[in-house]
Amino acid sequence: MPTKTLDGIVLSDYIQTALGNVANRVSIQRYIADKIIAVDTNEELCHIEWPNAENGLTSPHLWRIEDWRTSYTRHTRKKELEMRSRAIEVRASELRVKFVRALMLKTGTEESACQELAAVFIKSRNIDGAKFFGIDITELLTADDELASFKSINNIK
Repeated sequence: MPTKTLDGIVLSDYIQTALGNVANRVSIQRYIADKIIAVDTNEELCHIEWPNAENGLTSPHLWRIEDWRTSYTRHTRKKELEMRSRAIEVRASELRVKFVRALMLKTGTEESACQELAAVFIKSRNIDGAKFFGIDITELLTADDELASFKSINNIK
């Protein structure tokens, strides 16, 4: 692979100087970012992260490519974990409402007491107790197992 240069400076040397041995990324001037992209078109040595409303940057950031890939992978896994957890919470909430209605109909107890009881059954994943009142919460256990598996596979605590 031919040596990539940036105005006479070897790009890999520039990256090493800019980032040192500690930093994952540093802010750089836009004109330097443009020049780096022109030289390293396939992102073999580095990645330029451009400012946008989502990431809150004000100037481009220069990343060592290995650090950016690691960071991107970690970010993607975290978003997936949050999405899965949120889906379980939403489904548990839906089942709790259904459970409260079933409890009120079968026991004649007031709503506040039924809400507390339903919350306990859902939180503890009491399948037998829920079935007694005609509510199936096995899908929550399945979702919990899938979430635990996802955490285990991706080394997330």
